[in-house]
Amino acid sequence: MENKIKSMAVFCSSAIPKNPIYEQSIRQFGRHAATQNITLVYGGASVGLMGAMADAAIEKHGKVIGVIPSFFSKKEIAHANLTELVFVSSMPERKQVIADNSDAFVVFPGGFGTLDEMFEMLTFSQLDFHQKPLILFNINGFFDDLIKQLEKMNVEGFIRDSHYSGFVVANSIEDVFSKAENHKVMNETEWLKWAKIEK
Repeated sequence: MENKIKSMAVFCSSAIPKNPIYEQSIRQFGRHAATQNITLVYGGASVGLMGAMADAAIEKHGKVIGVIPSFFSKKEIAHANLTELVFVSSMPERKQVIADNSDAFVVFPGGFGTLDEMFEMLTFSQLDFHQKPLILFNINGFFDDLIKQLEKMNVEGFIRDSHYSGFVVANSIEDVFSKAENHKVMNETEWLKWAKIEK
């Protein structure tokens, strides 16, 4: 059964990284989302990878919703040309509003904030607060070591097999959108039923 993806949350950096492949990829992603009529929901900044993605989508007449804390608007300059810009009072509220307005989550290479957003959404999936797919976009092998760590956490029993279905890895723009449409996030009951059938 396919997921009906009308909007995607994008977790990405407010910095421009040293390797230009990351900015090139996120611009390509933004343009592709616009051509697919998929609304992008992100942190609302006009700088770094955030701004690059928003600019690329807007250039192709795509819909982009930004969510930014009021106290960040000076540091992370709020994007002035979005379809909608929502000001919130805190970081937790920012993540909640982004999640509530998205059908899937896409994680681009980034730093502490990006990983914080990713792991919070995975934790909420584990707790059955949502069953939305999370796609880890492994550009240039950026997440290779993190993926190995997550695999180890699963093997060692810290992440249950059912909870491990909360994310999937993509290696290309096309793969991101395909997996957002087709990846199934299972709750514990669904996983046990599936595992029994497979055995």
